[in-house]
Order: sequence, then C-alpha cells, then structure tokens
Amino acid sequence: MLNSETTQVVTQGSAATLAVAILKEAAIRMIPYSFAAVPLLVLDCIYGARAARIRDEHVTLSKGIRMTLNKVFSYVCWLILAPTLAIAFEKEWIEWFVLACVFGNELVSVVGNYLETKGIKLSFVAFYRWIIKQITAKVGAEMTAEEAQEILSGDAKPRDEKGRFIKKIEEVAEQEELLEQ
Repeated sequence: MLNSETTQVVTQGSAATLAVAILKEAAIRMIPYSFAAVPLLVLDCIYGARAARIRDEHVTLSKGIRMTLNKVFSYVCWLILAPTLAIAFEKEWIEWFVLACVFGNELVSVVGNYLETKGIKLSFVAFYRWIIKQITAKVGAEMTAEEAQEILSGDAKPRDEKGRFIKKIEEVAEQEELLEQ
C-alpha cells in the first residue's frame, strides 16, 4: 500500500508538469500578440501624454513610466489568460475574442487620445454603440450623419428600444400636423 506522502508528491508533481505544459503552449501562442501590443503601448503612451497636456493635467516622467508599466503587466496577464482559456476549453475563438476586446479597447483609447490632441472630443459610449451595431447588423450598416456627429461631439441623444433616435416633441407635432393636412 502506498504511503500518503508518496501519493501527495506524485499528485503535486503531475499537476505541476501539466501546468507547465499548458503555460509553455500559452507562452508560445502569445508571442505574435506581444508584437501587436508593443505599438499600441507606445502610441498610447505618446498620445495619452499629449492629451493630458491639453487637459492641463500635470504628467511627470515617473508617472508616465509607472502607468505604462502598469499596462505592460496588465497586457502580460491578458496575453497569458487568453491562450490558457483557449487551451483549457479547446476553443480557438476564445483566445481571439478576449484579445480582440483587449486590443480593440486599447485602440479606441489611442484614437480617442489622438483626436483629443486635434481638438475633437470622442464619445466612447456612442462609438461602442456604433461598433456593436456594426457587429450585429446583418448587412454592414452605414453610419448616419447624426451618429457621426454624436460620436465626435460627445453628445448622447436619447434612443428608443430599437436604437433609433427619439425625435423632439416639436418635430413629432409638426409631422402630425403635416399628415393631418
């Protein structure tokens, strides 16, 4: 009969070997994504500092480095988590979905900071609403002038349950008068 300590050591050794094998495969799979993360980090650092200056925020070199390193460590966590989940569930799309969300969010941040340096305020809520509309549309929906104005001006207009803009009471009253005539 096996000693309980021997069983425990064998179990722990097996679990450690399995964990190392999974992390090794995850590390190999995250290399291409790491190359995509570097330009995003650099651009975010550059345009984030410029946008902060425009907002009259005092950004020191040490604060900029600290924030960038914080993002680097956060990216490393996401770059390890995404392939590990894909390996664990044996679904490749999980990795792509998680990293698309992370990189997409960072790209929106970079674009928002860049536009802010050019004097254009980006409404992130309206922008994400438009992205979701594009993803869920059966045929690529075109952006209307009202949606573009809402996204770039930061003005959120009320919408009904189907996502359409709610018209002002005066416009509805004018249309009803025209229909009655």
